[in-house]
Amino acid sequence: MVICTTFRLTDCAPIKLDHMKFSCGTISNQKNLFSHHLVTSNMKYTLFFLFTVIGFTLNAQLKQKLADQHYERFEYSQCVMMFDELAENCLKGKKSCLWENVRKAAYTHYNLFEMKESLRYFEAMEKESSLTEDDRVAFIKALRYSAKYDQSSVLAEKSAQQFPSNAFFKRLVDNKSKFNTLFKDSAYYTINALSINSGKGDF
Repeated sequence: MVICTTFRLTDCAPIKLDHMKFSCGTISNQKNLFSHHLVTSNMKYTLFFLFTVIGFTLNAQLKQKLADQHYERFEYSQCVMMFDELAENCLKGKKSCLWENVRKAAYTHYNLFEMKESLRYFEAMEKESSLTEDDRVAFIKALRYSAKYDQSSVLAEKSAQQFPSNAFFKRLVDNKSKFNTLFKDSAYYTINALSINSGKGDF
């Protein structure tokens, strides 16, 4: 029995080459898996961002439509908060806002006799030079309801110059002193105790 002990380098070459091929193939597969995972993750983030944007857009459109419907039906208490939120975009300087929402917010609060909030929106429209003739009438009335007579007089004079055919503005300007006195006297009541009262609920 003869045992061959000769070991040639060429006998191992195929084994080494196969091992290298296997190693290279493993590394290549790992790179492909990593690239696939990276692309998949990026797609997930992109889709999430798109769905988020679409969701916000649809929500804003739905809110706008619902608020307009309530406003057209004079259901001011139902849409006041929605118009506050929509109008706030304009007050913050966002380009995508609609100033018509600021106008509707002003009138909504005005019709709910919430003059402080109404004036905030009218004043914002005044700064933007977007007051219409009707807006000025409501603005002046809101100022007078809030006892801001001097400011209302200034606005009335400006409005009368811009809309000279408007009888309301003309009347306010022509009777400025009389109207101011009238509103100041009738806006608030002062109750003073008489000397004959004992302070114990006399009848």
